[in-house]
Amino acid sequence: MILRSRYSFIPEFFVIVTIYYALSVSSFKYLTNTFLTYIIVILGIWAILRFYSNNKRLLNYPPDKSSKTIIGLFYLLVTITIIRSFITIEGYWTAKSVVSISLVYMYSFIILPLRKHILIFKVIGIWGKYCIIPLLLLLPFYPTSAFLGHVLPLIAFYVMVFSNLSVFKKILLIAILFLMVSDLGARAVVIKYGFLFTIIFAEYFKRVVGNFSLKTVGIVLFLLPIVFFILAATNVFNILLIGEANTANEYVIEREVDGKVVEQDIAVDTRTIFYKEAWESSLKNNYVWFGRSFSKGQDMIYMNFKKLSKEFNIMTRRNEAAILNTYTWTGLVGVFIYILLVYRAIILALFRSRNRLSKYIGIYVAMLWGIQFLNDSQILDTINLAGWFFIGCCYSYELRNLTDIEIKILTKQYLT
Repeated sequence: MILRSRYSFIPEFFVIVTIYYALSVSSFKYLTNTFLTYIIVILGIWAILRFYSNNKRLLNYPPDKSSKTIIGLFYLLVTITIIRSFITIEGYWTAKSVVSISLVYMYSFIILPLRKHILIFKVIGIWGKYCIIPLLLLLPFYPTSAFLGHVLPLIAFYVMVFSNLSVFKKILLIAILFLMVSDLGARAVVIKYGFLFTIIFAEYFKRVVGNFSLKTVGIVLFLLPIVFFILAATNVFNILLIGEANTANEYVIEREVDGKVVEQDIAVDTRTIFYKEAWESSLKNNYVWFGRSFSKGQDMIYMNFKKLSKEFNIMTRRNEAAILNTYTWTGLVGVFIYILLVYRAIILALFRSRNRLSKYIGIYVAMLWGIQFLNDSQILDTINLAGWFFIGCCYSYELRNLTDIEIKILTKQYLT
């Protein structure tokens, strides 16, 4: 049976979003605006849903009732929250926030068509062809080299098939990864892309890092942030406060931002206060279970926003930690459903796959899950789109059912 509508603009959508976002964070940001961003994302989501609608039977085979139920619950949550959000709009800035966040959550629809493994490789192949080198050339126009990590997150897929790439692409990937982690002040970027070096190691030392090791690492990475959160919430141990003993400024670094040299303590805790505010705000406004919708953020109890710019004050509707946004907007019910979605994705990739690529993706999704306790706020950027892409890969039966030899053939065909 042949797919209808071929791939309906989906690979091109990834390219356009990436290039457009790269321009928006570079010296050429004057070429972008909010309205154009919305148009691009809406057209992309429309293309995704149209492709899925035309190929629904093929994309839902073989049936997986558990995955279908969890994904359906998540989409129901998103739909209800969007409706609640539009009902509670109060003015221009609220409306802008609701539209923006709703579109970010609609990125999750990419899970549906990615059940076809050919589409996954087409997306990565076309994205790599038109994004990696062109956006690397924009490096002098980014505030810091760490911004490569913001505009090229899909490069992680190339790392996961590293041993099957040409020598040139291997050297290029290593160089890009070193550029991404060179700015130690961008802690989330350093963790996220520094972690990819361990995947390269695992790929070349398969006898040492076997499937059991990969499965163990994936489960540990999923459980670790939950354990640390429980320990902090019960006042047993807060890992975010380990830098408080840094009286000798051992972790203070100098970094260049927008041409200026500034000092930054990379061990300082900048997140605990947000967790306190999110919890106290939910108690005060009675939205612990079902959240506050996309139209409102958490109350700023401790932060003094009078001293901050007007632009930043507008963005207080979003927290820097993605998991706190999920809690504020959808409550404990939403957090639980999201945990189910991520957990199911990781389990499928680690325990129900025939190739190491799927296991690497499962481990990477588990690592991204942990990062969401600290960073990766839900904005219309390439990072969020890439996050949903990797979750979609985990749910792809066709990708998980490929052998390592078939992965090698597809890599040679689409990515070299």
